[in-house]
Amino acid sequence: MKFGYYKITVYIKILRDQANFIISKTRPKSNFYFGYILDDSMRSLAKMILDVIIGKRKLMGNTKGFSLIELLIVIAIVSIITAIAVPNLMSANIRAKVSGVKADMGSIAIALEDYKVDYGEYPKDSRFSRPSTNYASDVIAEPNQDFDGKNGSDDDNDAIGLGYLVYPKANFEPVYLKRIAGDPFDNSGEEDWNGTSGAHNHHYLYYTGKWDSASGTSVECTAGDSPQYWALVSWGPDKDEDITSYIDAKTALNDGTNLYNPDSGITSDGDIVIIGP
Repeated sequence: MKFGYYKITVYIKILRDQANFIISKTRPKSNFYFGYILDDSMRSLAKMILDVIIGKRKLMGNTKGFSLIELLIVIAIVSIITAIAVPNLMSANIRAKVSGVKADMGSIAIALEDYKVDYGEYPKDSRFSRPSTNYASDVIAEPNQDFDGKNGSDDDNDAIGLGYLVYPKANFEPVYLKRIAGDPFDNSGEEDWNGTSGAHNHHYLYYTGKWDSASGTSVECTAGDSPQYWALVSWGPDKDEDITSYIDAKTALNDGTNLYNPDSGITSDGDIVIIGP
């Protein structure tokens, strides 16, 4: 019997080591998270728990059922592992979204430069895309109609802001991008457009600037200006808008104001920003 208890102690030590292995795997060393590592480890851990309980019962000559103490031990072990693993899983999910945002912005930045080569300027942002309407900065097309490069019954382009990267002119096929990605931290990037009505919104914020020779620096674009600079902004993991202009974006990168910094916490305040060129 002493040998039996010693064997159980060895099983428990192995079980503890396996739990530590799982915890280490749920703390990603990069911005990418491979969920199958956790899934395989959890299955292995579950098997290990059953082996410990069943092995103990065989050693003690009792195989009819589990005692209350045994069930409580299993529940306690699983609860501890869950309490440690779940926060790490949530952290991995946010890190993956941040990586996705940076990748999306990089693709949009390349498309903006391609547009500039062809048209000599960047697209006007959504505030100035239409002379009569000041749209929100996350809108890419006129509301209450399909985003297809046509404006209602006429042939005018329905693109707004970043939407010009898809349809730079009316009746064009998608040119620089097939679609404009939504901001995963702004309503999960899902538009209010439902197929018949609503806004084509919740995309990355797009702001523009120009060079001001009088002040010797870049300033915010106004109606009628030809954009020479641009800024792309994501709400960031705190899921609120802190940056509301090109100047805000430039300031954020210069001094860190309202800029997302994972070192301050995975869901810390601040937006994710890139500016160009």
